[in-house]
Amino acid sequence: MKKILLSALVLFCILSINSCTKKEETLALKLDYGSKDQWFYTIEYKSQGLFTQGDSTTQLTNGISCRLSGSTAEAGKLTVKTENIVVTSDMLNDEETQQLTEKLSKAEYKLNLVDGQPSIDTTADLPAGSLPEWDIYTQLAKLLPTLPDKPVQPGFTWERTATLPIKTIQGTLPCEVYRFYTFDTLSVNVATISWKFRYSAEEEAVDTSNIMKQIPVAGNGTGTAQIDVKGNFILQAEMEFKTPVATVGAVTVNWQENAILRHESGE
Repeated sequence: MKKILLSALVLFCILSINSCTKKEETLALKLDYGSKDQWFYTIEYKSQGLFTQGDSTTQLTNGISCRLSGSTAEAGKLTVKTENIVVTSDMLNDEETQQLTEKLSKAEYKLNLVDGQPSIDTTADLPAGSLPEWDIYTQLAKLLPTLPDKPVQPGFTWERTATLPIKTIQGTLPCEVYRFYTFDTLSVNVATISWKFRYSAEEEAVDTSNIMKQIPVAGNGTGTAQIDVKGNFILQAEMEFKTPVATVGAVTVNWQENAILRHESGE
């Protein structure tokens, strides 16, 4: 009897140890926007610039919100259009605000789908010169994560580096984009990832006559995304982007951008 109890105790201990040391199940994080004909999102963007000259500081803010509809009618592409556009700006007059609204309402953006995942074209010029050149494509470049190419588990980290041509007032500048990702948590069917990113562009001569409307290119940011791992799509993504303090002539510029992308289930 003692031998039986001892054997049972040893077996219990072995099973307990195996249970405690069992590795957490891995998961293939992926996006598949080719699985549906239509996708709907809202995007909200806000920027704030602090312009200091001597003892005087001017704070200017901008806000843009709209609804995005994405179609997969064209093979291998996600065609994105905008609607319900609202623009508020301390930097633009009424005419410029109207021009920006009209520009965004007529815009159409095509994202390549690589195995279902939207991909930013690294050969396309991304406008980033001034607020009237604000572009959905530029924001999506900061909001859309690049996922690992193998099954992973929470705690896994990965990095990506790419060079994007950024189109500014002074011309097109090569901009190196570095991202460091972390798979934070997995709760039911929602995976949360976060990342830090850096935009490093070559310095170029700046036209100080239009400094109040220029959006700096280089800087550092953070992002988060919640991914539906059952449907393989982004539920929500957020980013914050800050530029280093810049001095242009006698003007010191601090710039910060925030954007949030939210999935909508209906038409």
